[in-house]
Amino acid sequence: MHINMVNGDLLNSIEGRMLNELQACFTAHELERCGDNINDLMLTVCCELVLDAEAFAAKDPSSHNDPLLIVESYVSFQAVLSYRIAHFVVNNFPLRRAQKMNIAHKLSGRGKLASGIDIHPSAKIGSRFVIDHGFGTVIGETCVIGDDCYILNGVILGSLGISNNPQASRHPRIGNNVEVGAHARILGPVSIGDAVFISPYSVVVTDVPAQSKVSIVNQLLIQKDSNAKSPSVQPLLAYVKGDLLHILGIQAKEYSLSLLDERLALIEGFSLSRIYSDRAIVEYAINCDHDFVYEVPSQVNLRLCRKGAVSYFMRPVGLSELMRRLMVADVKPRVAQFNSVLT
Repeated sequence: MHINMVNGDLLNSIEGRMLNELQACFTAHELERCGDNINDLMLTVCCELVLDAEAFAAKDPSSHNDPLLIVESYVSFQAVLSYRIAHFVVNNFPLRRAQKMNIAHKLSGRGKLASGIDIHPSAKIGSRFVIDHGFGTVIGETCVIGDDCYILNGVILGSLGISNNPQASRHPRIGNNVEVGAHARILGPVSIGDAVFISPYSVVVTDVPAQSKVSIVNQLLIQKDSNAKSPSVQPLLAYVKGDLLHILGIQAKEYSLSLLDERLALIEGFSLSRIYSDRAIVEYAINCDHDFVYEVPSQVNLRLCRKGAVSYFMRPVGLSELMRRLMVADVKPRVAQFNSVLT
């Protein structure tokens, strides 16, 4: 996109708002010293903000496809504008790091005061970024967000810890075309694939494959289908009762199951056998492979497949504990048998 093809009123409005931010956060001496960098900032960031505003207008029906309305009246756009300037300052200005970060935090702080949105200046955010409503949204220092992402209010892209977090990468990496619903929490250095849809109030602490939907039903469920927003996956609940795994939901018996570790890799040494099923519930026994040396991971997940659709139940209630019990029950007789052979 060439900047001279953009509506002049839109450009003037963005440039005016950018100048207001610069004058509020730079001293006269700093502005004079960084004159060439200011010119580069105005051109580069203005182009980015035009794309942000146009993407916002295209995706938000209440704006009636008017990017000028977005720029002049949506305070959530103010947060993005402040972030874009602050990020450019951090990465392109010939100042001492402490001086750059001081200016950058002043800029992002102005965006936070206006909108209630907290975006760290060092976060990396791609093109055509939209925060709609946005109050209470937090984007951490080491976050990486791809192109064409849409985030609603109250979203936390944060670290797993509370205090004394490590300096290394500790925030999520978000792919392209990702939508995050209101009050969702994505915590830790997890990777969210392209075209993922994260439903409101979801809590995500594990990687999510591309083309998936994350939702909260009675437990965390990740769904993957050709249409990520409207998957055909039907089960509502996975849980352990006694020594059996139960899958509850309409058409539950149509799914094939696999046991996965925390990286969503297949767990070797265990198999599932169906012992009972009806229209809405299926019960499985978990069997150990006596010829395989195995170790139960700290987290056990469940994958369900049917006709090209894939669903992941994350940490079904009681599943990890059941598998550990089975392992202990299986290993003890094998050790006893081995000892008897030795003696």
